[in-house]
Amino acid sequence: YQGRVEVKQAGVWGTICDDYWNINNARVVCRQLGFTTAVSAVSYATFGQGTGPIWMDDVICTGNESSIDLCIFPGWGLNDCSHYEDAGVICSNRTTGNPVRLVGGSTALEGRVEIQYNGQWGTVCDDFFTQVDATVVCQQLGYFGTATLAAYLRFGAGAASQPIWLDNVGCLGNESYLSECRNLGWGTHNCVHNEDVGVICTAGAYAVPVRLANGTSTQGRVEAYVNGQWGTICDLTWSISSANVVCRQLGYSGALTANPGSTYGAGTLSFVIGYIYCSGNEAQLVNCSGVTDFSYIPDNYCNANTVAGVQCFDAVQAPPPLRLVGGTTRYEGRVEVYLQGVWSTVCDDYWNSLDATVVCRQLGLSPVGAVALSNAAFGQGTGPIVLDNVQCTGSELYLTSCPNNGLYVHDCVHSEDAGVRCQVPSTNVSNPIRLIINNANGTRVGTNQGTIQIFYNNTWGSVCDDYWGYSAALVACRMLGYTGVVQAYSLAYFGQAPGPIWLDDVICTGQEAELGNCQHLPWGQHNCGHLEDAGVACTNFVQPAASLRLVGGFTANSGRVEVLYSGVWGTVCDDSWDLNDAIVVCRQLGYNGAVRPSTNAEFGQGTGTIWMDDVACTGSE
Repeated sequence: YQGRVEVKQAGVWGTICDDYWNINNARVVCRQLGFTTAVSAVSYATFGQGTGPIWMDDVICTGNESSIDLCIFPGWGLNDCSHYEDAGVICSNRTTGNPVRLVGGSTALEGRVEIQYNGQWGTVCDDFFTQVDATVVCQQLGYFGTATLAAYLRFGAGAASQPIWLDNVGCLGNESYLSECRNLGWGTHNCVHNEDVGVICTAGAYAVPVRLANGTSTQGRVEAYVNGQWGTICDLTWSISSANVVCRQLGYSGALTANPGSTYGAGTLSFVIGYIYCSGNEAQLVNCSGVTDFSYIPDNYCNANTVAGVQCFDAVQAPPPLRLVGGTTRYEGRVEVYLQGVWSTVCDDYWNSLDATVVCRQLGLSPVGAVALSNAAFGQGTGPIVLDNVQCTGSELYLTSCPNNGLYVHDCVHSEDAGVRCQVPSTNVSNPIRLIINNANGTRVGTNQGTIQIFYNNTWGSVCDDYWGYSAALVACRMLGYTGVVQAYSLAYFGQAPGPIWLDDVICTGQEAELGNCQHLPWGQHNCGHLEDAGVACTNFVQPAASLRLVGGFTANSGRVEVLYSGVWGTVCDDSWDLNDAIVVCRQLGYNGAVRPSTNAEFGQGTGTIWMDDVACTGSE
């Protein structure tokens, strides 16, 4: 359902350039492929660069064409593009769901579930109906609190003349409409009306729920649920302040842009909210002026071309840049955040060394010994104050990921602007690195192991695992202050990193001072996805002087096993030598496992004494 778009012309498959690529073009492609609609039109080779010709460029569709070649474009093969501009789409088979209603309850929040099909209202049988199904019903109605099943026939049975439309309903919980859930098919059931199901909803925290449509999880057309119906918002007074409130209500840090002019399409909803005025500090949309006041609907302005949209800001995936201003070196200064086109300051309430640690790390500077400064120590800034009551744990990747009041919510003046002083490194590293771990518990900074990120062009990005091995991992570990490597990892072992992929085909000798000095493709050039992010586990383990060593291997983690006994190095015979024995050797040398045992002098014959024979380890020694 998603991928790079390719067309076949003259018997050859080729790509489409993303110039003028938009949701209308994506709709045509998705329908041509048999899907019902398009979720998103994507650019910049999101799904990888193609090969061969670029067949189409400057494609302009109305969205109603039956085939992409019926859209306007200059001609086959005429383009001024490169494959990094290859267009893609995300398709979906989602359609507008069938309406539902609750009947027989004492309030609008409860009742017998009825669903409309072919213009007729019918009931839903309670076979296999669970709280998950009830939640989908409640959320379709705009109630985002808890949902529970009603007791048997609490809200009565449907009329004998009514059909039972659905049976054996099985929702996953992520459906927008009950009709999207698995069921036996319209009108197919083995029920009677005494089995009609009912639900009880609670309104939840938000009196006016909002959702984003025709975009992605972070951007789209804004739709609000008011007085029992979903509606769009006219862009007459749409502003970044209102967009901030919508995004915060959706769980994001704030808004990157407030999009007027039906950027994400007009939709098919007939209900329109004529105007909204938010200061930007409201906890939810209902607190803004105009949301529930329909006395003014400027029909002469609001139409299909004036629907409001928003692009929300995800603090982890798209962190805003930071800078330090007013210091005597680049390692100190007033902390400023670039958001919505303006550099803004941070208030010093609760500001401490943990917050400073996160700032220094995000800037690619050493987080060790970071100092937090208050009371505009580096001078007062101008413009907005974007963060207040910042309370980092110190493990966050970005300042905006730390708990705070929310964007632009503060009670401060610029005499409270926060600053930091980062440690000046003893040796200058052009492109520092850090380790991160991204798993079910969230994204945080790793200590001695994690996915590698490297700092380039003021942005943290990852390293692809093509050619990634022990020597490159050794360089990385030394950069981080460790003496050795436990293991070089591939395939995003510690989780996928956010941001760009900066390096690919990294080949090190192991002697380089930093990864950027190793052989690699030009910065930012790669043929990888984040599933190939490289990682490492580092150690400060020092091999005892009288112990083991590996000799004759191609890398430091392979070779002939030699044992030091009575001051003399000798070898081990391979009789009964197996993986358990190899595991013990590798563990003793500071590695976390063995790939395979080696026999028959694979790494060359030793000299001198053969110290051990018929070794039989359990693997736990």
